[in-house]
Amino acid sequence: MGPMRVAYGPNREFINIRGRGEYERWHGQGGLRCVVCWDKVHPYRLDNGNTWLRHTAGSEARHHAAAIGSGGQSYEHVSLTHWVCAWLKSQGHEAKCDRQVGSSRPDVQAMVHGRRLAIEIQVSYIRLSEAQRRTELLTANGYDVVWLTRNLDWVDQMPAVGLHVEEERPRYRTTEVHGRFYSVREGILSCGTSGRLVPGVKRPALDTFLKHYVGQSTRWAAVGCDGHGEHFGWAMTDDWQQHMGWQAKQLREFTNERTQQESRLRLLQSSLEDRERDLRLVTRELSNERANARDLRERLAVSISRTRHAHDGISQREHQLRLVQAELRGSVWGRRLLKRIGWR
Repeated sequence: MGPMRVAYGPNREFINIRGRGEYERWHGQGGLRCVVCWDKVHPYRLDNGNTWLRHTAGSEARHHAAAIGSGGQSYEHVSLTHWVCAWLKSQGHEAKCDRQVGSSRPDVQAMVHGRRLAIEIQVSYIRLSEAQRRTELLTANGYDVVWLTRNLDWVDQMPAVGLHVEEERPRYRTTEVHGRFYSVREGILSCGTSGRLVPGVKRPALDTFLKHYVGQSTRWAAVGCDGHGEHFGWAMTDDWQQHMGWQAKQLREFTNERTQQESRLRLLQSSLEDRERDLRLVTRELSNERANARDLRERLAVSISRTRHAHDGISQREHQLRLVQAELRGSVWGRRLLKRIGWR
């Protein structure tokens, strides 16, 4: 867990042993309790002047494991919860830790200019469905909810930001909370050069985000949709306005493109109608040609039939003439007659 700086006092008040005069007040007095396991803790000071809290030798690991294993909260969770509550009070707002709200018990609740706030701090893993259930219960009781969480897989699905913690002060801006340095990154959106809201550009300190959230200068809303559903995030009012301008520009371009597409569609429909009209004309002409062809076939069939009958008649006459010729050649007078008319 690392060195402790905070503990509960005899009346469950939250004590930061590095606060002004706290070491002198509690050194050798007793009465301090661990925020995780409720065991006794004692202040001690190193040669370099740093002040910490510690358990009785050998008991810390055992007691912390038992407390967390039985559903207790971690030192970091308790530390963050009381820091957020104290920060809200330092800003002049009424705030309370771990108080019942209906069937819920938010980590921190506050009243800010008539607005009810519930701040949930989640450094251990919980399912998205559980976070949604707890959010819905608090919302039903009239609370605006925000999550400060390490569960980065559902930050874009809930009113949440992703907490990042460093054990030493980094070069970028952070908020020190009892020896740890916190910033938020996931869930924070800002406008790129195009005006579209994108994640990961800004990384404010924890107290900076809380100032914007409490002051309502940041808004949470949907910024996109894909195969996994809608995605949400927090952005400053100026960024939202710039993003809406970008959306309006996109809408105008889409409208212009749609108008052009509709114009092209009308031209295609007109061309299609002309071709359909031409096709109907060709179809009628083809139908007429087919009718003419059928008439010609019928007339040709009649002519062929007549020709065949005429040919048969001629053949019969030729046969009869040959019979007559043969009969005439059989007599003298017949041969003379044939010779006279020029028949051979």
